[in-house]
Amino acid sequence: MSDPPVLRQAGPLAAIGILRHLQTYNECKSQSILFLKTIQWFFAMKATLILFIFFGLQTSYGQKSDDSKIVIKINDTSSIYQQVKYSLVNSNFIVKDNGNKDTLETYYQEYEGIYCVAKAIIKGNTIILSGAYGLKKMDDFGYTQAPKGYNRITYFKGSKGWKLLMKVANKINGQITFEK
Repeated sequence: MSDPPVLRQAGPLAAIGILRHLQTYNECKSQSILFLKTIQWFFAMKATLILFIFFGLQTSYGQKSDDSKIVIKINDTSSIYQQVKYSLVNSNFIVKDNGNKDTLETYYQEYEGIYCVAKAIIKGNTIILSGAYGLKKMDDFGYTQAPKGYNRITYFKGSKGWKLLMKVANKINGQITFEK
């Protein structure tokens, strides 16, 4: 292989300097390309992680608007009926005594300006907690004792009924998930 024409005219010492310069230039160029690829990879991974956190965790574990059931799974099923009844009573509900050991229902209870009714269905080691709410109705003498109708308690930001159901669910020690 013959030397480039510039190297033949410049002499041996200049040729060595020019070759070292070209070699250093090529090394810097390859290092800068490697550095740019590393930065691109870093930003791609960062964007992927942010998207995963935003979409993945929100859909997996978070409450979604219009959720109406709180599902609680517990490990100790020996006194599950008593645990659920205790959490309802400690949340100021009065539990109906209808003799049914797999479903607990409550009478309506006034909570922050609304009337709430709770229902807990026990299936094995799972408790499904749901409820209904009714608004106070004003008559000629003041507030009536019972609302005329009830609506299902669903999750939305600022829901007083959902806050009450979560208070009951948190008193039952278990893993909490949500359903529509």
